[in-house]
Amino acid sequence: MKEIEPGNVLEGPYWQEKVKVISVKRIGVKQLRIEVVGVDTSRY
Repeated sequence: MKEIEPGNVLEGPYWQEKVKVISVKRIGVKQLRIEVVGVDTSRY
């Protein structure tokens, strides 16, 4: 699996549109906090 980094574009069932990663913070051994913004709507 690739590492999630700022600038990556993600898509999947968790979001209604493609999202761009703004920041990534590790909050546990297997957990990340990911801040994203919508590619089309610019919504957080």
